[in-house]
Amino acid sequence: MTPDRWELINKLYHAALEVEDKGRTSFLEEACKEDAELRSEVESLLKMNAQVGGFLGTPAMEEVARELKDDPVSLLGRRLGPYQILRVLGAGGMGEVYEARDPRLNRIVAIKVLPKHFSERAGLRQRFEREARAIASLNHPHICTLYAKGRKTELTSW
Repeated sequence: MTPDRWELINKLYHAALEVEDKGRTSFLEEACKEDAELRSEVESLLKMNAQVGGFLGTPAMEEVARELKDDPVSLLGRRLGPYQILRVLGAGGMGEVYEARDPRLNRIVAIKVLPKHFSERAGLRQRFEREARAIASLNHPHICTLYAKGRKTELTSW
């Protein structure tokens, strides 16, 4: 599929979402004309959207924000295992990264933590584990060193 073709499918999909269900058939007939493959692609996206309750029509950042509001606990000023959490370094699709101090060896480390709603999903936990194994197998001065992995079970204030 070419990028232009995908752009057309995406444009028609979003336009079709704006049309009431009872008018979609005639909208697609007019928009797709004789291009049965185009119509089939758009209809499959619409069907998937109906099955997942509108998830595809929701911008990703809105979806993440909605999920994160249920996991508001900040690690700042707390201890995660032996590590003292100092500050947030960043956040992305697979979690948050914190700067922390390892008092055992007096070194600064980065800690990546999956949000609770991700860690409860086996597929995302497995992806996180694969990421950890991949990083642990690398050895290069410009790539982080993985010192440990584990579960966020011992959360204390300090």
